[in-house]
Amino acid sequence: MSQTSMRLEALFADLRSIERDARARLVVGCAEDDARIERYFEKPLQILKNNAADALAAMGSGLERDLARNLRRETFDRIGMGFARLVSANVDLRARARFRLYAQELADAEIAIVQAIAAMRVVRAKRMLPRMFAIQRVSVDDLRFPEPPESASEIGDWVKELHGLVREAVRRRVDAALLRVLAHGSDRLGIVKSRIDLALRTPPRSRLRAARA
Repeated sequence: MSQTSMRLEALFADLRSIERDARARLVVGCAEDDARIERYFEKPLQILKNNAADALAAMGSGLERDLARNLRRETFDRIGMGFARLVSANVDLRARARFRLYAQELADAEIAIVQAIAAMRVVRAKRMLPRMFAIQRVSVDDLRFPEPPESASEIGDWVKELHGLVREAVRRRVDAALLRVLAHGSDRLGIVKSRIDLALRTPPRSRLRAARA
């Protein structure tokens, strides 16, 4: 094996090791965030309770039954969505920060490989690797909310049910986003390896020009 081949293979081995370590840190970090997920609910829950009480009080008791039911549904779905978006925005901010750190560690590790391949003048540097993959977002815009309360005494149960629903939805979406990010990272290793293989199979342009002379 030539020195160039050995160097590129060693660089890829380093990248693979860095990705493995970064992956482990990301998984552990997301697990730690999940264990402390309730901290993202504290302020949104207080806002939720206040909005629910104010909305119910503002409706009064003079509306026709079907109209009142529809109005409660529309109003409390809107309040519930505001709550879910506040929570998911907090979770999304933290999760995306962890995802970006993972992606940046890969990008930093790829620099040495890109420079080494570019020095061989086989593959144009700007085409060597695609852009870094997009960071996944955590969104809960498709939730189905619980039946709205009909009286002030029912608000507590409604808040509790909504709290549990949003918590589980956010957890599922973080897990799904994490899996997609890790899949992108794994796929990226394959792309880098294919570029290395191309560089090793293709003779440098200087040698090609000399052979044609």
